[in-house]
Amino acid sequence: MIEKTTFTNDDANLFELEDKELKAKALRHSVLPRLRELANEAIDEVSRIFKCNLFEDSTECFSPQFRPKRDVELKIDYNAVTAGISPKRSNNKWLALRKKDGQNPMIIEPRLWFVLTADGIVPSLDILPSQHLDDTSRKKVVDWFCTNNEKIEHLLYLIRGRVWLNDWPDHLSPFTPPAELFAWVYGRRRRYMHLSGMWHQFPIDTPLSIRLLIRDFTVLYPIYAGMVNLAKGTPTGIGAHMQKVRCYLQESFKDYLRLQPSSDRELPVIDHERVARLAATKVRVMPAIRWQVFQRDGWKCCSCGRGSSEGAILEVDHVIPRSHGGKDSLENYQTLCRECNIGKSNRDMTDLRTHTAKKKVHEARLAKS
Repeated sequence: MIEKTTFTNDDANLFELEDKELKAKALRHSVLPRLRELANEAIDEVSRIFKCNLFEDSTECFSPQFRPKRDVELKIDYNAVTAGISPKRSNNKWLALRKKDGQNPMIIEPRLWFVLTADGIVPSLDILPSQHLDDTSRKKVVDWFCTNNEKIEHLLYLIRGRVWLNDWPDHLSPFTPPAELFAWVYGRRRRYMHLSGMWHQFPIDTPLSIRLLIRDFTVLYPIYAGMVNLAKGTPTGIGAHMQKVRCYLQESFKDYLRLQPSSDRELPVIDHERVARLAATKVRVMPAIRWQVFQRDGWKCCSCGRGSSEGAILEVDHVIPRSHGGKDSLENYQTLCRECNIGKSNRDMTDLRTHTAKKKVHEARLAKS
């Protein structure tokens, strides 16, 4: 199903919504499920390539997260959606590090995830130095980074990645080595450091772009794994994973060639009359209306009742198809998940909003009796 996952300009336009609550709900219920689907595919790829169980030490992390039912208007103005992995919270797992009070930390810093903003999607390893580690533990982390600096630079080179900060100081060169930059960030403690792959701008709607995002996530994993193992007390350098990364990139190269558009291939014959007929029967729903439809239908599929919490990818469907005279209006739109929308034929003009409502009333009456 990952081949059908797309991110369009509608998703970018969503960040321009002035209604913060509508924006937050649209990001959580419409964009986030697709980004989590992408992250799960990348996690499966990492598990296959490195033959590891990521969830032994890590857990899924994503945002935005907020309570489904709120008594007050949502005030946060979200400017990003994220999905990926982070180390588990534990009192007895990160035994090689100490806090200033002598206790083991419950949380350590790396986050490996996809970040979606109005500019596109990027796989990123985000590091926020802990303010609570003692000097010995802080030095241990910095020394590990310095020891593996050359390999980190090589991994970033393989995916045309880069190191960046949210607010890059003037006195540091853009070509500052990752280890030197990491040591400087650790001294400031409150600055995020990002090791990222390539930015992919909207629209992200081809199998090739999806595969490249997964590739960059996979190549960044050895750095994440090295930091996690260091905190566990089983320090392993990145070198143990380098050969697997090389084999993985060689293995993937043929797939990239197959997915890459080529001018040498025979161009398909286009049936312009058929294209015109399809264009007349399928019209893109405007972004502002799309989110209104989702909000009106409670961010759930009108057919099966699933929402983003059940992994549903929501789509907008015409109740009465345009080929049968249906209008492009809010009243003629309904929310369906991807599976239900695929199963609904062009001749099916059932208003599932009304059908579902009647079914719920009927079931409630049967329950009382």
